[in-house]
Amino acid sequence: MISFVKMHALGNDFMLLDTRQQAMPLSTKAIMALADRHTGIGFDQLLCLAPSITPGVTVKYRIYNADGREVSQCGNGARCVAHYLYLEGHAKDAPVVLETDKGLITVTPVHALGLSHRNMLGDVGYYRAALATPQFDVTAIPVNPEGASMPRKSWLAWQYRGKTYEGALVNVGNPHWIIPVDAWDTEMLSHIGQALNDEAVRQGTGAVFPEGVNVTWLQCNDNQSLSIETFERGVGLTRACGSAAAAAAVVAISEGWCDNHASVSMPGGQVWVTWAEAAQMVDVTGEAVLLYRAKLEGLP
Repeated sequence: MISFVKMHALGNDFMLLDTRQQAMPLSTKAIMALADRHTGIGFDQLLCLAPSITPGVTVKYRIYNADGREVSQCGNGARCVAHYLYLEGHAKDAPVVLETDKGLITVTPVHALGLSHRNMLGDVGYYRAALATPQFDVTAIPVNPEGASMPRKSWLAWQYRGKTYEGALVNVGNPHWIIPVDAWDTEMLSHIGQALNDEAVRQGTGAVFPEGVNVTWLQCNDNQSLSIETFERGVGLTRACGSAAAAAAVVAISEGWCDNHASVSMPGGQVWVTWAEAAQMVDVTGEAVLLYRAKLEGLP
């Protein structure tokens, strides 16, 4: 029997496996089968906890998208991992340090928003995650300007179905293309995101985004409030994406469109992002929910 936990943050949902307690091989085929919402558990990402040999680190975790491919960052997932650790008694009332392939993330419980409570849908907690230092260089995304254009530094313009879309490039542990819009078309976002990520699979280094990309519509409501919708690589349209919220806020702050602390609304709910340009980390604060614990007879 394989124990797992189902969690979500603003509707961005996860299956969490604690492999510190149970060893298991994970193939791409198995992950895709588990991610299927009709015949599997159903999730956007699979989070796998493992021991870390790095001093001061609470746990290491790996992230797999629903398409079975491993990625290096998940802002909402970091909060869910921390919530699991607190609920399981693996962490006290203090920050936890999580290790990913891209570095360390410090996650802190936020008492002002209610550390943890129980409602009819699960155990809810609120946490602040310090994500990676934003990087704007095209090699950090990475992006291949051939087939697109760079109207200014760290901005990319790309034509699709006769229309040019222009947005900012930023990496906060994973790649993002943030497109400011007055009003968004969810169906078009899905088409653009799918086209760019399909191209990455087909063409590899010849694609505009060789490693794929998260594509986000951004609206600035006022100097303290943003709204976004995201197509997440390996997942599709998502109700919430913590790293996209961070990336969108970084772009808006850099452009002078909002203050250094802003709320970011997504279809699944709201997070709060803080970034002082002199600081290295982007802080994202929001909920994490443990829905249920269950067991599998075995992996597909």
